[in-house]
Amino acid sequence: MRSTFFTNISHEFRTPLTLIQGPAQNMIEKLKKEKQLKANEAVPQLDLILSNASRLLRLVNQVLDLSKLESGGLKKEISEEEIFGFLKMVIGHFSLLAVQKRISLNHHFPNQFVIARFDKDKLEKIVNNLIFNALKFTPENGRILITVRINADSTTDSHYLLMDVKDNGVGIPPDQLGRIFERFFQVKEGDSQNAGAGIGLALSKELAEFLGGRLSVVSSPALGSTFTLSLPLAVVEIQENVHINATAPLALTLHQEFHDDNIPTNGHDAKPLLLIVEDHLDLRKFICLCLGDEYEYLEAGNGKEGLQLAIEQLPSLILSDVMMPEMDGVELCNRIKQDHRTNHIPLILLTAKASEESKLHGLDKGADDYIIKPFNKDELVLKIRNQILAQKRIQEKIRLELLSGSSIINAVSADEKFIARVKEVIEASMSDEKLGVESLAEEIGLSRVQLYRKVNALTGISVNDFIRKLRLQKGAQLLSQNWGTIAEIAYEVGFSNPSYFSKCFKDHFGTIPSSYYNQKVK
Repeated sequence: MRSTFFTNISHEFRTPLTLIQGPAQNMIEKLKKEKQLKANEAVPQLDLILSNASRLLRLVNQVLDLSKLESGGLKKEISEEEIFGFLKMVIGHFSLLAVQKRISLNHHFPNQFVIARFDKDKLEKIVNNLIFNALKFTPENGRILITVRINADSTTDSHYLLMDVKDNGVGIPPDQLGRIFERFFQVKEGDSQNAGAGIGLALSKELAEFLGGRLSVVSSPALGSTFTLSLPLAVVEIQENVHINATAPLALTLHQEFHDDNIPTNGHDAKPLLLIVEDHLDLRKFICLCLGDEYEYLEAGNGKEGLQLAIEQLPSLILSDVMMPEMDGVELCNRIKQDHRTNHIPLILLTAKASEESKLHGLDKGADDYIIKPFNKDELVLKIRNQILAQKRIQEKIRLELLSGSSIINAVSADEKFIARVKEVIEASMSDEKLGVESLAEEIGLSRVQLYRKVNALTGISVNDFIRKLRLQKGAQLLSQNWGTIAEIAYEVGFSNPSYFSKCFKDHFGTIPSSYYNQKVK
Protein backbone atom coordinates (compact mmCIF):
# COMPACT_ATOMS: atom_id res chain seq x y z
CA MET A 1 0.00 0.00 0.00
CA ARG A 2 2.84 2.38 0.83
CA SER A 3 4.60 1.61 -2.47
CA THR A 4 1.35 2.31 -4.35
CA PHE A 5 0.94 5.55 -2.41
CA PHE A 6 4.45 6.73 -3.34
CA THR A 7 3.85 5.86 -7.00
CA ASN A 8 0.62 7.83 -7.08
CA ILE A 9 2.00 10.81 -5.15
CA SER A 10 4.99 10.83 -7.50
CA HIS A 11 2.58 11.26 -10.41
CA GLU A 12 0.81 14.08 -8.56
CA PHE A 13 4.13 15.89 -7.99
CA ARG A 14 5.42 15.50 -11.53
CA THR A 15 2.52 17.33 -13.22
CA PRO A 16 2.84 20.60 -11.22
CA LEU A 17 6.63 20.35 -11.55
CA THR A 18 6.17 20.23 -15.32
CA LEU A 19 4.03 23.36 -15.06
CA ILE A 20 6.77 25.08 -13.04
CA GLN A 21 9.72 24.05 -15.20
CA GLY A 22 8.06 24.48 -18.61
CA PRO A 23 6.89 28.10 -18.36
CA ALA A 24 10.15 29.10 -16.63
CA GLN A 25 12.15 27.53 -19.47
CA ASN A 26 9.97 29.27 -22.08
CA MET A 27 10.40 32.66 -20.39
CA ILE A 28 14.18 32.22 -20.11
CA GLU A 29 14.45 31.50 -23.84
CA LYS A 30 12.21 34.43 -24.73
CA LEU A 31 13.97 36.93 -22.46
CA LYS A 32 17.46 35.89 -23.59
CA LYS A 33 16.44 36.72 -27.16
CA GLU A 34 15.19 40.20 -26.17
CA LYS A 35 18.51 41.29 -24.57
CA GLN A 36 16.85 43.99 -22.47
CA LEU A 37 17.59 45.26 -18.97
CA LYS A 38 14.45 43.57 -17.62
CA ALA A 39 15.55 40.35 -19.25
CA ASN A 40 18.92 40.50 -17.48
CA GLU A 41 17.13 40.96 -14.15
CA ALA A 42 14.52 38.26 -14.71
CA VAL A 43 16.62 35.42 -16.14
CA PRO A 44 18.61 34.70 -12.94
CA GLN A 45 15.35 34.48 -10.97
CA LEU A 46 13.82 32.14 -13.53
CA ASP A 47 16.99 30.05 -13.50
CA LEU A 48 16.54 29.77 -9.73
CA ILE A 49 12.94 28.56 -10.23
CA LEU A 50 14.10 26.03 -12.81
CA SER A 51 16.98 24.65 -10.74
CA ASN A 52 14.83 24.27 -7.62
CA ALA A 53 12.06 22.56 -9.59
CA SER A 54 14.70 20.12 -10.82
CA ARG A 55 15.85 19.60 -7.23
CA LEU A 56 12.27 18.83 -6.15
CA LEU A 57 12.02 16.31 -8.97
CA ARG A 58 15.23 14.58 -7.86
CA LEU A 59 13.87 14.36 -4.30
CA VAL A 60 10.59 12.86 -5.52
CA ASN A 61 12.48 10.26 -7.56
CA GLN A 62 14.81 9.42 -4.68
CA VAL A 63 11.97 8.92 -2.19
CA LEU A 64 10.22 6.71 -4.73
CA ASP A 65 13.37 4.62 -5.23
CA LEU A 66 13.83 4.23 -1.47
CA SER A 67 10.23 3.06 -1.19
CA LYS A 68 10.77 0.49 -3.93
CA LEU A 69 13.94 -0.78 -2.27
CA GLU A 70 12.15 -1.16 1.04
CA SER A 71 9.13 -2.94 -0.44
CA GLY A 72 11.20 -5.23 -2.68
CA GLY A 73 9.63 -3.72 -5.78
CA LEU A 74 12.90 -2.58 -7.36
CA LYS A 75 14.20 -4.74 -10.23
CA LYS A 76 17.53 -4.96 -12.00
CA GLU A 77 17.43 -3.72 -15.59
CA ILE A 78 20.56 -5.10 -17.23
CA SER A 79 21.75 -3.99 -20.66
CA GLU A 80 25.00 -4.28 -22.60
CA GLU A 81 27.07 -1.18 -23.34
CA GLU A 82 30.57 0.31 -23.43
CA ILE A 83 30.81 1.37 -19.80
CA PHE A 84 33.57 4.03 -19.90
CA GLY A 85 31.80 6.01 -22.63
CA PHE A 86 28.57 5.80 -20.63
CA LEU A 87 30.25 7.09 -17.45
CA LYS A 88 31.94 9.95 -19.33
CA MET A 89 28.54 10.98 -20.65
CA VAL A 90 27.10 11.02 -17.11
CA ILE A 91 30.05 13.07 -15.80
CA GLY A 92 29.78 15.43 -18.78
CA HIS A 93 26.28 16.47 -17.70
CA PHE A 94 27.88 18.26 -14.70
CA SER A 95 30.41 20.30 -16.74
CA LEU A 96 28.27 23.44 -16.94
CA LEU A 97 27.37 23.34 -13.23
CA ALA A 98 31.05 22.95 -12.32
CA VAL A 99 31.97 25.97 -14.49
CA GLN A 100 29.19 28.05 -12.90
CA LYS A 101 30.50 27.17 -9.42
CA ARG A 102 34.11 27.71 -10.55
CA ILE A 103 35.12 24.19 -9.61
CA SER A 104 37.62 22.11 -11.56
CA LEU A 105 35.91 18.82 -12.50
CA ASN A 106 38.31 16.27 -14.02
CA HIS A 107 38.23 12.55 -14.65
CA HIS A 108 40.76 9.84 -15.36
CA PHE A 109 39.97 6.64 -17.29
CA PRO A 110 42.30 3.88 -18.51
CA ASN A 111 42.80 3.62 -22.27
CA GLN A 112 40.46 0.68 -22.58
CA PHE A 113 37.27 -0.17 -24.44
CA VAL A 114 35.13 -2.22 -22.05
CA ILE A 115 31.80 -3.72 -23.10
CA ALA A 116 29.90 -4.94 -20.06
CA ARG A 117 26.43 -5.88 -18.88
CA PHE A 118 25.18 -3.56 -16.11
CA ASP A 119 22.16 -1.60 -14.82
CA LYS A 120 22.57 1.80 -16.49
CA ASP A 121 19.75 3.52 -14.63
CA LYS A 122 20.92 2.62 -11.14
CA LEU A 123 24.61 3.21 -11.88
CA GLU A 124 23.75 6.66 -13.25
CA LYS A 125 21.76 7.49 -10.10
CA ILE A 126 24.68 6.49 -7.87
CA VAL A 127 27.20 8.52 -9.88
CA ASN A 128 24.86 11.53 -10.10
CA ASN A 129 24.43 11.60 -6.33
CA LEU A 130 28.17 11.30 -5.66
CA ILE A 131 29.04 14.16 -8.06
CA PHE A 132 26.17 16.34 -6.79
CA ASN A 133 27.40 15.79 -3.25
CA ALA A 134 30.99 16.65 -4.19
CA LEU A 135 29.93 19.85 -6.00
CA LYS A 136 27.73 20.87 -3.07
CA PHE A 137 30.51 20.69 -0.47
CA THR A 138 33.43 21.90 -2.60
CA PRO A 139 34.13 25.66 -2.41
CA GLU A 140 34.89 28.04 -5.29
CA ASN A 141 38.19 27.28 -7.04
CA GLY A 142 38.06 23.79 -5.56
CA ARG A 143 38.87 20.53 -7.32
CA ILE A 144 37.02 17.26 -7.96
CA LEU A 145 38.77 14.28 -9.51
CA ILE A 146 36.89 11.17 -10.63
CA THR A 147 39.04 8.09 -11.19
CA VAL A 148 37.59 4.98 -12.84
CA ARG A 149 39.18 1.57 -13.42
CA ILE A 150 38.36 -2.11 -13.86
CA ASN A 151 39.90 -4.64 -11.46
CA ALA A 152 40.08 -8.33 -12.35
CA ASP A 153 40.08 -11.15 -9.80
CA SER A 154 42.06 -13.98 -11.40
CA THR A 155 41.01 -16.54 -8.78
CA THR A 156 37.29 -16.16 -9.49
CA ASP A 157 37.56 -14.81 -13.08
CA SER A 158 35.36 -11.86 -12.07
CA HIS A 159 35.63 -8.10 -12.63
CA TYR A 160 34.84 -5.06 -10.51
CA LEU A 161 34.15 -1.47 -11.48
CA LEU A 162 36.00 0.87 -9.10
CA MET A 163 35.23 4.60 -9.00
CA ASP A 164 36.72 7.23 -6.68
CA VAL A 165 35.06 10.66 -6.41
CA LYS A 166 37.60 12.86 -4.60
CA ASP A 167 37.07 16.50 -3.60
CA ASN A 168 39.00 19.06 -1.54
CA GLY A 169 35.87 20.42 0.14
CA VAL A 170 34.85 20.94 3.75
CA GLY A 171 35.10 17.25 4.70
CA ILE A 172 33.06 15.33 7.29
CA PRO A 173 33.63 15.47 11.08
CA PRO A 174 34.93 12.11 12.45
CA ASP A 175 32.02 11.70 14.88
CA GLN A 176 29.52 11.91 12.02
CA LEU A 177 31.37 9.90 9.38
CA GLY A 178 29.79 6.61 10.49
CA ARG A 179 26.28 7.97 9.96
CA ILE A 180 26.78 9.63 6.57
CA PHE A 181 24.87 6.86 4.72
CA GLU A 182 21.89 6.83 7.11
CA ARG A 183 18.57 7.92 5.64
CA PHE A 184 17.70 11.57 6.34
CA PHE A 185 20.93 12.15 8.30
CA GLN A 186 22.45 15.61 7.74
CA VAL A 187 25.96 16.71 8.65
CA LYS A 188 25.59 19.19 11.52
CA GLU A 189 28.70 21.29 10.90
CA GLY A 190 29.83 23.28 7.92
CA ASP A 191 27.69 25.49 5.68
CA SER A 192 24.06 24.95 6.65
CA GLN A 193 22.96 26.23 3.23
CA ASN A 194 24.47 23.11 1.73
CA ALA A 195 22.50 20.74 3.94
CA GLY A 196 20.41 18.37 1.86
CA ALA A 197 17.53 16.09 2.70
CA GLY A 198 19.79 13.20 3.67
CA ILE A 199 18.44 10.99 0.91
CA GLY A 200 21.02 10.97 -1.93
CA LEU A 201 23.91 9.19 -0.22
CA ALA A 202 21.62 6.74 1.57
CA LEU A 203 19.99 5.86 -1.75
CA SER A 204 23.39 5.51 -3.46
CA LYS A 205 24.67 3.09 -0.81
CA GLU A 206 21.49 0.99 -0.89
CA LEU A 207 21.52 0.89 -4.70
CA ALA A 208 25.18 -0.17 -4.67
CA GLU A 209 24.39 -2.99 -2.25
CA PHE A 210 21.31 -3.93 -4.29
CA LEU A 211 23.66 -4.41 -7.26
CA GLY A 212 26.01 -6.56 -5.16
CA GLY A 213 28.61 -3.83 -4.53
CA ARG A 214 29.48 -1.37 -1.80
CA LEU A 215 29.99 2.36 -1.28
CA SER A 216 32.50 3.70 1.27
CA VAL A 217 34.01 7.04 2.27
CA VAL A 218 37.17 8.45 3.85
CA SER A 219 37.18 12.08 4.90
CA SER A 220 39.05 14.72 6.91
CA PRO A 221 37.63 18.09 7.96
CA ALA A 222 38.94 20.96 5.77
CA LEU A 223 40.80 18.47 3.53
CA GLY A 224 37.91 16.89 1.65
CA SER A 225 36.34 13.49 1.07
CA THR A 226 36.80 10.49 -1.20
CA PHE A 227 33.81 8.27 -1.96
CA THR A 228 34.70 4.86 -3.42
CA LEU A 229 32.21 2.77 -5.36
CA SER A 230 32.90 -0.93 -6.00
CA LEU A 231 30.49 -2.88 -8.21
CA PRO A 232 30.74 -6.40 -9.66
CA LEU A 233 30.76 -6.16 -13.44
CA ALA A 234 29.86 -8.74 -16.09
CA VAL A 235 32.55 -7.91 -18.66
CA VAL A 236 31.87 -9.05 -22.21
CA GLU A 237 34.96 -7.67 -23.94
CA ILE A 238 38.03 -5.57 -23.08
CA GLN A 239 40.24 -3.92 -25.69
CA GLU A 240 43.47 -2.32 -24.49
CA ASN A 241 45.01 1.00 -25.57
CA VAL A 242 41.76 2.47 -26.89
CA HIS A 243 40.76 6.04 -26.02
CA ILE A 244 37.02 6.61 -25.59
CA ASN A 245 35.67 10.13 -26.13
CA ALA A 246 32.83 11.45 -23.98
CA THR A 247 29.40 10.98 -25.46
CA ALA A 248 27.38 14.15 -26.19
CA PRO A 249 24.61 14.99 -23.72
CA LEU A 250 21.04 14.15 -24.72
CA ALA A 251 20.03 17.75 -25.42
CA LEU A 252 22.79 18.13 -28.02
CA THR A 253 22.01 14.77 -29.58
CA LEU A 254 18.34 15.68 -29.93
CA HIS A 255 19.09 18.96 -31.69
CA GLN A 256 21.55 17.33 -34.06
CA GLU A 257 19.46 14.28 -34.81
CA PHE A 258 15.98 15.71 -35.30
CA HIS A 259 16.50 19.09 -36.98
CA ASP A 260 15.79 17.69 -40.44
CA ASP A 261 13.56 19.86 -42.60
CA ASN A 262 14.44 18.27 -45.95
CA ILE A 263 11.31 16.13 -46.15
CA PRO A 264 9.06 16.43 -49.23
CA THR A 265 5.68 17.95 -48.37
CA ASN A 266 4.02 17.22 -51.73
CA GLY A 267 2.94 20.84 -51.92
CA HIS A 268 0.47 20.57 -49.04
CA ASP A 269 0.56 23.45 -46.56
CA ALA A 270 -2.18 22.23 -44.21
CA LYS A 271 -1.02 22.10 -40.58
CA PRO A 272 -0.85 18.63 -38.98
CA LEU A 273 -3.70 17.96 -36.56
CA LEU A 274 -2.59 16.85 -33.08
CA LEU A 275 -4.80 15.18 -30.48
CA ILE A 276 -3.70 16.01 -26.90
CA VAL A 277 -5.21 13.58 -24.36
CA GLU A 278 -4.47 14.76 -20.80
CA ASP A 279 -6.76 14.97 -17.76
CA HIS A 280 -4.92 17.99 -16.31
CA LEU A 281 -6.37 21.07 -18.05
CA ASP A 282 -3.43 23.41 -17.32
CA LEU A 283 -0.89 20.88 -18.59
CA ARG A 284 -2.99 20.30 -21.71
CA LYS A 285 -3.01 24.02 -22.47
CA PHE A 286 0.71 24.31 -21.70
CA ILE A 287 1.53 21.51 -24.17
CA CYS A 288 -0.37 23.36 -26.90
CA LEU A 289 1.50 26.54 -25.94
CA CYS A 290 4.86 24.72 -26.17
CA LEU A 291 4.12 23.34 -29.62
CA GLY A 292 2.96 26.71 -30.96
CA ASP A 293 1.09 27.50 -34.17
CA GLU A 294 2.90 24.83 -36.18
CA TYR A 295 -0.08 22.51 -35.60
CA GLU A 296 -3.86 22.42 -35.21
CA TYR A 297 -5.16 20.89 -31.96
CA LEU A 298 -7.87 18.63 -30.61
CA GLU A 299 -8.14 18.16 -26.83
CA ALA A 300 -9.56 15.36 -24.69
CA GLY A 301 -9.69 14.96 -20.90
CA ASN A 302 -9.48 11.15 -20.80
CA GLY A 303 -8.81 8.11 -22.96
CA LYS A 304 -12.49 7.49 -23.73
CA GLU A 305 -12.95 10.98 -25.17
CA GLY A 306 -9.61 10.69 -26.94
CA LEU A 307 -10.56 7.43 -28.63
CA GLN A 308 -13.81 8.88 -29.93
CA LEU A 309 -12.05 11.98 -31.30
CA ALA A 310 -9.30 9.84 -32.86
CA ILE A 311 -11.85 7.70 -34.74
CA GLU A 312 -13.91 10.69 -35.86
CA GLN A 313 -11.10 13.11 -36.77
CA LEU A 314 -8.09 10.86 -37.55
CA PRO A 315 -5.40 13.29 -36.31
CA SER A 316 -1.82 13.30 -37.58
CA LEU A 317 -0.49 12.35 -34.12
CA ILE A 318 -1.78 11.56 -30.63
CA LEU A 319 0.02 12.67 -27.43
CA SER A 320 -1.56 10.96 -24.44
CA ASP A 321 -1.00 10.90 -20.69
CA VAL A 322 -0.92 7.41 -19.14
CA MET A 323 -2.75 7.80 -15.80
CA MET A 324 -6.26 9.12 -16.59
CA PRO A 325 -9.86 8.41 -15.55
CA GLU A 326 -12.36 6.48 -17.73
CA MET A 327 -9.61 4.95 -19.90
CA ASP A 328 -5.85 5.21 -19.30
CA GLY A 329 -3.27 6.00 -21.95
CA VAL A 330 -2.02 2.42 -22.37
CA GLU A 331 -5.54 1.13 -23.05
CA LEU A 332 -6.13 4.04 -25.44
CA CYS A 333 -2.90 3.13 -27.25
CA ASN A 334 -3.97 -0.51 -27.47
CA ARG A 335 -7.39 0.43 -28.87
CA ILE A 336 -5.90 2.89 -31.38
CA LYS A 337 -3.37 0.39 -32.71
CA GLN A 338 -5.88 -2.49 -32.91
CA ASP A 339 -8.42 -0.49 -34.96
CA HIS A 340 -7.83 -0.51 -38.73
CA ARG A 341 -9.29 2.99 -38.92
CA THR A 342 -6.67 4.50 -36.61
CA ASN A 343 -3.68 2.13 -36.51
CA HIS A 344 -1.65 4.39 -38.80
CA ILE A 345 -1.64 7.30 -36.30
CA PRO A 346 1.64 7.78 -34.36
CA LEU A 347 1.05 7.83 -30.59
CA ILE A 348 3.39 9.19 -27.92
CA LEU A 349 2.78 8.38 -24.26
CA LEU A 350 3.39 11.10 -21.69
CA THR A 351 3.82 9.73 -18.18
CA ALA A 352 5.21 10.22 -14.70
CA LYS A 353 6.09 6.50 -14.52
CA ALA A 354 9.78 6.48 -15.41
CA SER A 355 10.53 2.78 -14.83
CA GLU A 356 11.74 0.55 -17.65
CA GLU A 357 8.82 -1.80 -17.00
CA SER A 358 6.27 0.99 -17.54
CA LYS A 359 7.97 2.05 -20.78
CA LEU A 360 8.06 -1.50 -22.12
CA HIS A 361 4.39 -2.00 -21.22
CA GLY A 362 3.42 1.07 -23.22
CA LEU A 363 5.69 0.21 -26.14
CA ASP A 364 4.31 -3.34 -26.14
CA LYS A 365 0.85 -1.87 -26.78
CA GLY A 366 2.14 -0.11 -29.88
CA ALA A 367 3.25 3.29 -28.58
CA ASP A 368 5.66 4.97 -30.99
CA ASP A 369 7.56 6.88 -28.31
CA TYR A 370 7.64 7.76 -24.61
CA ILE A 371 8.18 11.09 -22.78
CA ILE A 372 8.73 11.27 -19.01
CA LYS A 373 7.23 14.03 -16.88
CA PRO A 374 8.39 16.63 -16.17
CA PHE A 375 9.47 16.86 -19.79
CA ASN A 376 11.98 19.11 -21.50
CA LYS A 377 10.09 21.37 -23.90
CA ASP A 378 12.67 20.92 -26.67
CA GLU A 379 12.48 17.14 -26.35
CA LEU A 380 8.67 17.25 -26.62
CA VAL A 381 8.76 19.51 -29.70
CA LEU A 382 11.47 17.49 -31.42
CA LYS A 383 9.94 14.08 -30.75
CA ILE A 384 6.57 15.20 -32.13
CA ARG A 385 8.24 16.81 -35.14
CA ASN A 386 10.26 13.63 -35.70
CA GLN A 387 7.11 11.48 -35.72
CA ILE A 388 5.41 13.85 -38.18
CA LEU A 389 8.48 13.74 -40.44
CA ALA A 390 8.50 9.95 -40.20
CA GLN A 391 4.87 9.94 -41.37
CA LYS A 392 5.88 12.06 -44.35
CA ARG A 393 8.60 9.56 -45.19
CA ILE A 394 6.00 6.79 -45.09
CA GLN A 395 3.76 8.88 -47.36
CA GLU A 396 6.58 9.28 -49.85
CA LYS A 397 7.41 5.58 -49.77
CA ILE A 398 3.78 4.61 -50.39
CA ARG A 399 3.44 7.19 -53.13
CA LEU A 400 6.56 5.93 -54.89
CA GLU A 401 5.85 2.22 -54.48
CA LEU A 402 2.11 1.74 -54.31
CA LEU A 403 1.03 4.57 -56.60
CA SER A 404 3.35 3.38 -59.34
CA GLY A 405 2.13 1.34 -62.23
CA SER A 406 3.86 -1.81 -61.00
CA SER A 407 2.06 -4.62 -59.20
CA ILE A 408 1.95 -4.59 -55.40
CA ILE A 409 4.25 -7.29 -54.04
CA ASN A 410 5.97 -5.76 -51.02
CA ALA A 411 3.06 -4.50 -48.93
CA VAL A 412 4.24 -5.55 -45.49
CA SER A 413 3.10 -2.99 -42.91
CA ALA A 414 -0.54 -2.45 -41.95
CA ASP A 415 -0.45 0.94 -43.70
CA GLU A 416 0.89 -0.51 -46.94
CA LYS A 417 -1.63 -3.35 -46.83
CA PHE A 418 -4.45 -0.86 -46.37
CA ILE A 419 -3.36 1.21 -49.39
CA ALA A 420 -2.83 -2.00 -51.38
CA ARG A 421 -6.41 -3.00 -50.54
CA VAL A 422 -7.72 0.42 -51.67
CA LYS A 423 -5.74 0.13 -54.88
CA GLU A 424 -7.08 -3.37 -55.48
CA VAL A 425 -10.72 -2.19 -55.10
CA ILE A 426 -10.14 0.77 -57.42
CA GLU A 427 -8.50 -1.38 -60.09
CA ALA A 428 -11.36 -3.89 -59.93
CA SER A 429 -13.90 -1.10 -60.66
CA MET A 430 -11.68 1.03 -62.86
CA SER A 431 -14.10 1.25 -65.81
CA ASP A 432 -17.00 2.40 -63.60
CA GLU A 433 -17.14 6.17 -64.06
CA LYS A 434 -19.30 6.45 -60.89
CA LEU A 435 -16.52 5.05 -58.70
CA GLY A 436 -15.81 7.67 -56.04
CA VAL A 437 -15.27 8.25 -52.35
CA GLU A 438 -18.75 7.03 -51.30
CA SER A 439 -18.67 3.69 -53.11
CA LEU A 440 -15.01 3.09 -52.27
CA ALA A 441 -15.60 3.80 -48.57
CA GLU A 442 -18.51 1.36 -48.49
CA GLU A 443 -16.40 -1.37 -50.08
CA ILE A 444 -13.45 -0.75 -47.73
CA GLY A 445 -15.67 -0.59 -44.62
CA LEU A 446 -14.98 2.99 -43.50
CA SER A 447 -17.05 6.14 -43.44
CA ARG A 448 -16.50 8.66 -46.21
CA VAL A 449 -14.67 11.04 -43.84
CA GLN A 450 -12.54 8.25 -42.33
CA LEU A 451 -11.48 6.98 -45.74
CA TYR A 452 -10.65 10.47 -46.93
CA ARG A 453 -8.53 11.27 -43.88
CA LYS A 454 -6.75 7.92 -43.72
CA VAL A 455 -5.81 7.92 -47.41
CA ASN A 456 -4.67 11.53 -47.10
CA ALA A 457 -2.60 10.69 -43.99
CA LEU A 458 -0.86 7.77 -45.71
CA THR A 459 -0.34 9.23 -49.19
CA GLY A 460 -0.51 13.00 -48.81
CA ILE A 461 -3.26 13.25 -51.48
CA SER A 462 -7.05 13.06 -51.50
CA VAL A 463 -9.06 9.95 -52.36
CA ASN A 464 -10.25 11.51 -55.64
CA ASP A 465 -6.65 12.33 -56.62
CA PHE A 466 -5.66 8.79 -55.69
CA ILE A 467 -8.40 7.32 -57.93
CA ARG A 468 -7.52 9.71 -60.77
CA LYS A 469 -3.80 8.87 -60.63
CA LEU A 470 -4.53 5.13 -60.82
CA ARG A 471 -6.91 5.71 -63.78
CA LEU A 472 -4.26 7.71 -65.63
CA GLN A 473 -1.53 5.15 -64.89
CA LYS A 474 -3.77 2.40 -66.22
CA GLY A 475 -4.55 4.55 -69.26
CA ALA A 476 -0.83 5.06 -69.93
CA GLN A 477 -0.28 1.30 -69.66
CA LEU A 478 -3.05 0.61 -72.18
CA LEU A 479 -1.67 3.26 -74.54
CA SER A 480 1.79 1.67 -74.49
CA GLN A 481 0.17 -1.70 -75.29
CA ASN A 482 -1.77 -0.19 -78.25
CA TRP A 483 -4.94 -1.50 -76.57
CA GLY A 484 -7.35 0.76 -78.50
CA THR A 485 -8.11 4.32 -79.48
CA ILE A 486 -7.64 7.17 -77.03
CA ALA A 487 -11.43 7.45 -76.61
CA GLU A 488 -11.78 3.70 -75.95
CA ILE A 489 -9.00 3.81 -73.38
CA ALA A 490 -10.58 6.86 -71.71
CA TYR A 491 -13.89 5.00 -71.27
CA GLU A 492 -12.08 1.84 -70.13
CA VAL A 493 -10.36 3.65 -67.25
CA GLY A 494 -13.54 5.42 -66.12
CA PHE A 495 -13.49 8.81 -67.89
CA SER A 496 -16.85 9.70 -69.44
CA ASN A 497 -15.26 12.46 -71.55
CA PRO A 498 -12.17 11.70 -73.73
CA SER A 499 -11.25 15.40 -73.85
CA TYR A 500 -11.15 15.58 -70.05
CA PHE A 501 -9.05 12.40 -70.06
CA SER A 502 -6.54 14.08 -72.39
CA LYS A 503 -6.38 17.20 -70.21
CA CYS A 504 -5.80 15.18 -67.02
CA PHE A 505 -3.28 12.98 -68.83
CA LYS A 506 -1.23 16.01 -69.91
CA ASP A 507 -1.36 17.50 -66.41
CA HIS A 508 -0.03 14.22 -64.96
CA PHE A 509 2.51 13.07 -67.58
CA GLY A 510 3.39 16.40 -69.21
CA THR A 511 2.31 15.30 -72.67
CA ILE A 512 -0.94 14.52 -74.50
CA PRO A 513 -1.99 10.84 -74.97
CA SER A 514 -1.12 10.73 -78.70
CA SER A 515 2.43 11.99 -78.08
CA TYR A 516 2.84 9.55 -75.21
CA TYR A 517 1.75 6.73 -77.52
CA ASN A 518 4.27 7.80 -80.18
CA GLN A 519 7.09 7.92 -77.59
CA LYS A 520 6.31 4.49 -76.13
CA VAL A 521 5.29 2.53 -79.22
CA LYS A 522 7.01 4.13 -82.19
